[in-house]
Amino acid sequence: MKKTLLLICFTILTNLSGLLIKAQIVTFQYESKTPEGKHTIADSQQDLINILNKTQTIYLIEISMASKVRLLDKRTFIDKAVITNDGIVITTRLTTFNLNVVRSLNRIFVVDGFPFQNYGKKYVDYRTEVDLPDGTGVYIGCLDKELMCRLVDDFYFIKTQTAAEANDKELARFNSVVEKYRELAAKPQPSEEQRKYIVQANAAAQTKDYNQAIDHYQQVLKISETSYPEAYFNLALLYGQESLFGNAILNMKKYLVLKPDASDARAAQDKIYEWEAGINK
Repeated sequence: MKKTLLLICFTILTNLSGLLIKAQIVTFQYESKTPEGKHTIADSQQDLINILNKTQTIYLIEISMASKVRLLDKRTFIDKAVITNDGIVITTRLTTFNLNVVRSLNRIFVVDGFPFQNYGKKYVDYRTEVDLPDGTGVYIGCLDKELMCRLVDDFYFIKTQTAAEANDKELARFNSVVEKYRELAAKPQPSEEQRKYIVQANAAAQTKDYNQAIDHYQQVLKISETSYPEAYFNLALLYGQESLFGNAILNMKKYLVLKPDASDARAAQDKIYEWEAGINK
C-alpha cells in the first residue's frame, strides 16, 4: 500500500514538471518569518534536516541561467540532506546540490501554492525558490503546506541569525579600530581618491543606481575606515533602500560609533529600529 501511494505521488510530481514554465494562478502565498520556539541556528538546522530527509516527500529542481534564460533540470525527490560548513548538501537521484541559504540572494523566502488536478483529484503544489549569486538556484517543494512553511522559516532564521552574528563580530572589530582613531590628535581627512568615489557614489544615488552607489562607498571605506563617517550613514540608507536590512543596520551602527554626538544620531537610531522591525516581522 505504501509503495502504491509513493508511486502515485511521484507520478503527480512528475506530471507537474511543465508547470514551472507555464503561468499559473497562485492560490496560497506565505512569507517566511522568525520561527516560534527556536533560539539557535542549530535548532533550525536540525528541523530543516528532518524536513528535507522525509523520504519521497520533498522534491528539488535545479535552476541555472544561460544568456538570462532560466533553465530547469528535472524534478526529483530529495534522497538525503546533510548540513556542512558551507551549507546543505542535497542529494537526489539526478544530482548533488550545495544549497547555501546564507549566501542566497533572497531577503525572505516565499512559499507559493499552485492548484492542479490529477486523475480527477485536486491538489496544491507548494514550492519555494532559492537564488544564489552564481546564477544557480533551486525550487524546493512538496504537497504538504505545513512542511513548506516550516522549511522557509528555517531558511530565514538560519540566514538572518548567521548574518546577525557576523555583524556582531564585525562591529566588535570596528570598535577596536575606532578606539585607536579617537587617540589620534589629528583625525584623518578624506583623500582626493576618496573624494572621487564620493562624488561618483552621490551621482549614482541620484540616478537610483543604488548598487553602483554602494560599490563606490565601499571603495571609500577600503581606503580609510574612519576619515569619512558619512559614508556609513549613506551606505546604510542605500542598503535599506535595497531591503538589505542587516547590512543597513551594521553600517548605521558604525556611523553612530564614529559620530555618537552627530546631530542626526536620533534619526539614525530610529532607522535602525525600523530596519530591525523589517527583519523580525
